[in-house]
Amino acid sequence: MLKIKQRLIFREDNVILQNFWGFWRRDIETFQKSYFLTSEGRYRVTESLLRKISGKLLIEIDVPIEVEVTFEAQINANVPGAEAHANANGAIAYATAPGAEAHANALGAKAYATADGAIAHANADGAIAYTNKPGAIAHANENGAIAYANADRAIAHANAPGAEAYANKPGAIAYANKLLAIAYANANRTLAYANAPGALAYANKPGALAYANARGAIARATTSGAIAYANADGAIANANAPGAIANAKRRGAIANAHAEGAIAYATAPGAIANANARGAKAYANAPGAIAHANENGAITYANKPGAIAYADVSDTKAYANFPGAKAYAKANEALAYANKPGALSYANKPGAKAYANTNGAKAYANTSKAIAYANAPGAKAYATVPGAIAYSNKPGAIAYANADRAIAYATVPGALAIPLW
Repeated sequence: MLKIKQRLIFREDNVILQNFWGFWRRDIETFQKSYFLTSEGRYRVTESLLRKISGKLLIEIDVPIEVEVTFEAQINANVPGAEAHANANGAIAYATAPGAEAHANALGAKAYATADGAIAHANADGAIAYTNKPGAIAHANENGAIAYANADRAIAHANAPGAEAYANKPGAIAYANKLLAIAYANANRTLAYANAPGALAYANKPGALAYANARGAIARATTSGAIAYANADGAIANANAPGAIANAKRRGAIANAHAEGAIAYATAPGAIANANARGAKAYANAPGAIAHANENGAITYANKPGAIAYADVSDTKAYANFPGAKAYAKANEALAYANKPGALSYANKPGAKAYANTNGAKAYANTSKAIAYANAPGAKAYATVPGAIAYSNKPGAIAYANADRAIAYATVPGALAIPLW
């Protein structure tokens, strides 16, 4: 924290240097503005130009011009169109008026924008930019930079490795687009991007969106209508509210959508997708993938070798269509398909259907009106409730239909069919 002892004030006609103690001020020198003017059209304040400073300096920009300081000092942009640049280690820039801009362009410099519509830039290693009013924008574009935009419609950018961007109010947007970057947008309609390896993005309010699209990235959107994408190796995406969608489409990715109408995609090897609420859908379409949809109307697909799909509530559907796959649909009107060698499918409620149509497959439909097909060598089909039908049409197949109106077919040598009525 700078302990201000002198002020340098940029006015319309001139520049005033003052001694400054609390409410007491005393002019000690007057400069022409051209004294600080550079060939680039910007005004620059250096220690060599101010030989009479005896302590920490506060630079006030009271006209719409661009001023930079090259040593440790505080510089304020106090009117619309004014720009303050802090270009030295430890320097601080403030934008205190709507439309003013504060820049911190050196290692350890800080930029604050504390008025509506003000903009703060922190463009150097370790720089920090704060914007605490509605519509404010904060940029922290270098390694380790941090940008805060904590008001309505605020936007925070931290675009370098290790950067962090926070936008914590309704409509806020936070970008952290480099290695180890973190972006939080924790209010209504917020949007958070963390698009580099190890990036983490949270959008925790209704309608929020969180994207973490690099290796090891994590994206969470945990409120109604939220959407979370984690599209790289090891990425995890959680969307835990009604209507939420979570996509994790790379190797080892996990996508969870745990609310009504939620959809979860995990389409790479080893991926896991959980959609555990009414009307939820879970897709895990790669080898070893697991998809769970455990509520009414849920649908799960696990379409690769070793995949497992569960749909355990009324009207659910489960598909596991590759070798070693397993599909469970254990509720009313449920439907389970396991159509490859070694596949196993269960449909254990009234009206359920189970198909296991490949070598070693097993299909169980153990409730009224259930139908089970196991049409490959060694396959087994059980339909043991009134109206059930079981087909087992290959060598060694076994079909049981043990209730009224049941039909069992085992039409290959070694097959066993027992219709008991």
